[in-house]
Amino acid sequence: MATLKLVILPHKVLKDGTHKIRVAVSHKQKTSYLIQNVVIDSENQFRNGQIVGRPDAGMLNKKLRVKLNE
Repeated sequence: MATLKLVILPHKVLKDGTHKIRVAVSHKQKTSYLIQNVVIDSENQFRNGQIVGRPDAGMLNKKLRVKLNE
């Protein structure tokens, strides 16, 4: 059974210092990442699979949760 969770990869920083949110798909000890169109400014804005510390965090978390449920 596959496991899905939201992650950022600290070593995959964009040139402007931002991070893209990714969906990690794990199955049989292999992990693939699906890049989403959600960008956060720093690693501090992402904690425990959710976006925090942004005025639009609620909307972005809802959008990402819908993607996970698909």
